[in-house]
Amino acid sequence: MQIILQVNNLTKSFGGLMAVNGLSLVVQDDSIHALIGPNGSGKTTTINLLSGVLKADNGDIIFENKNINQMQTYEIARMGMIRTFQNLKLFNSMTVIENVMIGGHSATKIGLLRFLYDINSAKKEEKSLRERAEEVLEFIGLYNVKDETVKNLPYGKQKMVELGRTLMNNPKLLLLDEPAAGLNPTERQDLVKLLEKLFNNGTRLFLIEHNMDVVMNICKRITVLNFGKKIAEGSPKEIQENEEVIKAYLGDKYKKR
Repeated sequence: MQIILQVNNLTKSFGGLMAVNGLSLVVQDDSIHALIGPNGSGKTTTINLLSGVLKADNGDIIFENKNINQMQTYEIARMGMIRTFQNLKLFNSMTVIENVMIGGHSATKIGLLRFLYDINSAKKEEKSLRERAEEVLEFIGLYNVKDETVKNLPYGKQKMVELGRTLMNNPKLLLLDEPAAGLNPTERQDLVKLLEKLFNNGTRLFLIEHNMDVVMNICKRITVLNFGKKIAEGSPKEIQENEEVIKAYLGDKYKKR
């Protein structure tokens, strides 16, 4: 059992609003970890801090034994921690495979100038990207629609395309910001199967999610935020039995009986 991500006393405020207040947690490589809580509890701010989109006021973020507090987003991504967003960031007029290929450009070896004058190297890079994108699409079950314009896909498959794009660089830890938002029950079941497949294939997962059927089905460890503070942490069973969590977020219908 190895610690892949450690957060110590993380704090972030915006003016007089304390968005994240002294958060500490540990993500281990033997379980999928979820961060849950009411709207406005600081979940997305936390992912923005972890991924370098925002800088913390105080606290430490340790990824694979290295402090990444002052690192830029692209540097953190190159280390292997990559995030998704709540809203789709796809190019609707491009094909599925073209959208996925974009995810791999940060790892290409030639820059823009060389791309413009070294046609042979550019073609080799594009061929390599396409082959990797085809592998990813096969893995996530979308190879058969690789040449489809992405805007023509149902919303659930568009979400899978965005997830596939993050896999182009073989992330060690994937930060998922509400991956099941907007999905119907069948699509959520497909997502759960894919996330489990990813985890079993070696990608560690840390997710924000409001759909408790997803969280309770795949996560072994859950951290709960309310007004920026951690109010509980534990297994799904422990969270379902926690009176403070039930009162602040889950409601009685999720209480373990």
